[in-house]
Amino acid sequence: MQSTLLIATAIVAAVPCYAAHNRVTVTTYGDAAGTAARAAVTEMYFDGLGRQTLSVSRGAGGAGEDVWTRTDYDRRGNVWRQWSPTPVAASAPLTTPPSAQALESAA
Repeated sequence: MQSTLLIATAIVAAVPCYAAHNRVTVTTYGDAAGTAARAAVTEMYFDGLGRQTLSVSRGAGGAGEDVWTRTDYDRRGNVWRQWSPTPVAASAPLTTPPSAQALESAA
């Protein structure tokens, strides 16, 4: 049986590039006891209009990397480009958004 814990927090000034973004952290526990060892953690970042701009799945890559998926929007709010899920070396809490160059070099 899986259980899901949903925690929504606002990013504070310590994260300058995402200061105007909201973060939702979803933790899915893989066993009934709710142990952290089998937990899957995904962080989703949203802009001020409620559009998801970034998703980070912690430790979901084949070698334990974080998997990032980024979505860019045009001026009209339409999806301009959506990056394929890209493994990125495991990181601390997100302080800067992944640049297009970083995602291209990681792929």
